[in-house]
Amino acid sequence: MTDFGSVARWFLAIGALIYATGFLVAVSYADYLGATGFSNQLFREQYILIGLLCLALPTIVIGGAYGLMEHRAVQLAARAKRQQALAAATTSDERESAVATAKAEQGSERTLVARMILVFNLLLTFYLFVMFAPRGYLQSKPWIILAIFFFTVLGYRLVGWSSKIVKDSLVGKVTGFMDWLLCLVIVCVLDAACFWEMRARLLEVLYPRGMNFLLFVATIVYITYRLKAPTPIRDARSRSASWVIGGCELALLYVLAVYAFAYGVYPEIAASRGGGDHTDDSRMILTYSPDLQSSIPIQAQAGNGHSQPLVLLEETPDVLVVADPKDSGGPAAWRTGAQRPTVMAISRRAVLASVSVK
Repeated sequence: MTDFGSVARWFLAIGALIYATGFLVAVSYADYLGATGFSNQLFREQYILIGLLCLALPTIVIGGAYGLMEHRAVQLAARAKRQQALAAATTSDERESAVATAKAEQGSERTLVARMILVFNLLLTFYLFVMFAPRGYLQSKPWIILAIFFFTVLGYRLVGWSSKIVKDSLVGKVTGFMDWLLCLVIVCVLDAACFWEMRARLLEVLYPRGMNFLLFVATIVYITYRLKAPTPIRDARSRSASWVIGGCELALLYVLAVYAFAYGVYPEIAASRGGGDHTDDSRMILTYSPDLQSSIPIQAQAGNGHSQPLVLLEETPDVLVVADPKDSGGPAAWRTGAQRPTVMAISRRAVLASVSVK
């Protein structure tokens, strides 16, 4: 029977983590862009999206690693049973049967690794497309994502069907070969075709910008694995001490990973997807109220009560936070952190209308 109280507590805890992560990323990025104090609010629905962007990759990696650990534990238990059965065999027939079973299950262990790689590859492909693919990239290759998806999902079925027409003595070898061949085709051929044209952008994101974030995520995965893995320590107090130390390390690594994401990865995600890259954003031309035009910064005025085209960095119910796209090298230079724009906050009461232009 479902414990709805436990489900509700988990839901609130996960929601709070996502919201707090989004808040930390937004505040850190505002400092990165030089907009600290303009629009930092405690309660904004956008923090949920930003938190999801930050936690997506750790969730994929940690979830996959946890699945591998669970499968590994099952395999170790099955291997121990095989060894016991082999040791307990008294006749040659029983020994041959135990050896044949061991070889078949060892083959399944090898194919499991290939299939887990394919699952990771599928999730990471979706992640990279959502995060970093330029506008219109998917429309130029609408078939590639579907090909990766169907080859991954239907490949298992094809391997299973082919094993039915192969001799029983060759099933393990044939299945293992076809699984790894499928993995090679998807990862080396389809992935290369998928990301070849955006390889320069991905390399820019990966090194040096995103390297710290990846290292922190990898360390979180490793510590989680060490805490979860079987250990010879039997004393309850020692185990509790290990979990306390590990929890403190995970908390510190979480904060470092959030900051690494805010300064290294978030500026590379298009603003239309919740990120901080305003390179492809539409420009806004504002029409000011004559009575309040004196309160408008001179850098945001083009004469005749209008502004020059501006980039909308942030908005709240009270202000529009904007910058001149020609300032300090433009949005392409802002996202690298090498230069910062002059950030301006304009009261909504001073704006009569706005026009979005390319």
